[in-house]
Amino acid sequence: MAAAVGLYLFTAEIGWTQPVVTGVEALRRFEQTFEDVKDFTATIEADIDMERIRIPRMSATLFFKRPDKFRYTSPGFALFPREGMVLDPVMLRERYTPKLEGRDTINGRAALRMLLDARDPKNRLQHMTIWLNPESWTPVRMETTPYGSRKLRADFVYEKFQEKYWLPRSVTVQFQVAEEPDLGQPPGEPARAAPRKGTMTVRYLEYEVNTGLSDDVFVEPKVPQEAPK
Repeated sequence: MAAAVGLYLFTAEIGWTQPVVTGVEALRRFEQTFEDVKDFTATIEADIDMERIRIPRMSATLFFKRPDKFRYTSPGFALFPREGMVLDPVMLRERYTPKLEGRDTINGRAALRMLLDARDPKNRLQHMTIWLNPESWTPVRMETTPYGSRKLRADFVYEKFQEKYWLPRSVTVQFQVAEEPDLGQPPGEPARAAPRKGTMTVRYLEYEVNTGLSDDVFVEPKVPQEAPK
């Protein structure tokens, strides 16, 4: 009884008209915002602020198709962590066990904090934390540690496309990477450290949704090899 009262007070505080009983239900509501999207093509551009490196603004086309096909047209976007670009709730439901943990304030607005633990111990990302907007049920923030003890954080801004598809309008990713020597430097020079941290801001400028993308779109083109001399 006490747990039920606590749950009621918690959901009333953030303005829910229908209380969410479990993390599974919260994740399912996120999934409902995305379930009609079978594939999309997006024109994107990105600004990168990386330690010790100056990178000009980049642009590319992003392709996505259920359940987990994903490709950029520009190899420069390989720097971007996939987890921060397309947060697919179906994949999260299938691969993680969710637990609703509480309420936080993100950018001045209430958000639900949910911990996701990987079902498979071989999964590259064993733990993720996501924050959901309790009104639209879209993600506000995601944090994980894909690089050992170094944290990655993605902040999302979602908009409704064609008045029916909730899709990201922008994503800002803050990350740290392991410090390693630059192996491409001339012999005898002191080792230069690779970038350890940076921020990437991606804007989604145009969308085409549910066009029936072929699987061939996601096959990387082969680089022609020079004939032996």
